[in-house]
Amino acid sequence: MGRSILMVEKIGEKIKELRIKRGIRQEELADRTGHSQSYISRLEGGFIMPSLKAVRVISKALGVDESYFFAKDNVVAPDKITTTHLPEEIKNFLVLDKAVPYLELAKTLYDEGLTEKEIEAIKLIVARRKNRKGE
Repeated sequence: MGRSILMVEKIGEKIKELRIKRGIRQEELADRTGHSQSYISRLEGGFIMPSLKAVRVISKALGVDESYFFAKDNVVAPDKITTTHLPEEIKNFLVLDKAVPYLELAKTLYDEGLTEKEIEAIKLIVARRKNRKGE
């Protein structure tokens, strides 16, 4: 399999993965980008290679820098990640040094592929702790 074919597939996979992670349907991404739903489907399926302009528009709609789609192993420099879709309190938290252990924990939990049920259980534990503290 040629290198360009692998790149097409990887970009499509990354678009689909990020779209799903953001809870966006193909139709919604199409509306946000000005592309058709079938175009988004073909991109995600690895059947076509997007232009750089399309990558720029799609990355903006998904809240990442366009380098995200070309980065090796999905590692993107922190200064390249856009946070426009995040609430202000989350943005403020991310710049704190004490945020690192929490972010590392979140990354570990993400890598483990927790189920929705497990995530809800963790949220319940946090809510109970808040109640005990009287927050």
